[in-house]
Amino acid sequence: EFRTFAAVPPIDAGVTVIGVSGIDHRGYPVRAHRALRAACLQPGAGESFSLSDTLMLRIEAAAARRPFVMLVRETAAAPDAPAGLKPASGAFSIEFPSEAIARPLRLHGTPGDRVGLFELREGKGWTCVGVPGRGDGHVPIGRPGTYAFFEDTLPPRIGPVRLETTPSPSGFFRATYCAVPVSDDGVGVDPWSASAFINAQRMVCEWDEYRKRLVIPVPVFLPAGPSVLAVEIADRAGNRSAAEYGFMLQ
Repeated sequence: EFRTFAAVPPIDAGVTVIGVSGIDHRGYPVRAHRALRAACLQPGAGESFSLSDTLMLRIEAAAARRPFVMLVRETAAAPDAPAGLKPASGAFSIEFPSEAIARPLRLHGTPGDRVGLFELREGKGWTCVGVPGRGDGHVPIGRPGTYAFFEDTLPPRIGPVRLETTPSPSGFFRATYCAVPVSDDGVGVDPWSASAFINAQRMVCEWDEYRKRLVIPVPVFLPAGPSVLAVEIADRAGNRSAAEYGFMLQ
């Protein structure tokens, strides 16, 4: 791989064509041209661009330390999407100097329902970094990389309930609590969507991010005997899963 650096004139927003010419080690002429979407972002400003001529996106530099040049280009090839993810755009790269920003860039767009923005990470494949349709409507871009939009078509997977004990129960809850593992390979679990019922009575439901599971404390007022736990949870794309489990409360 050979890289060359050269001073360039000021870059205007829009499509910039960069041409390189020279002679290789065999004496043959070499010429190459590449069209790039370039923008000079000022602190607090933004730039809009189209992806595949159909999807309009906007990137804002909400907290930049200085003006900087950002390049956006569509990549020719990228790894296939994992099972359950449907491509909603082609892959594209965003290139900028990381040291120029104090906080992540903000990417705005409306790629569709149940669609998340994924980053291609070495050794991990496509990893969701945000869902444009949620929260304040933007996805943070903290570093240069290769990105793509994928539609999440599968709900989270809810595992079997396990009864575990805590060494320091409170006066309101039993020493026994219910633990339910939840996994999602797409846009990720939405903890705020979770709900749990034991014998048709709503329970406190907590999300354990480290162990990727729902934790449901069991109140002392529930009588011992056969019980039914019902849980429901969604991912950040809105796909919902529900499950019921029977267990014996001692």
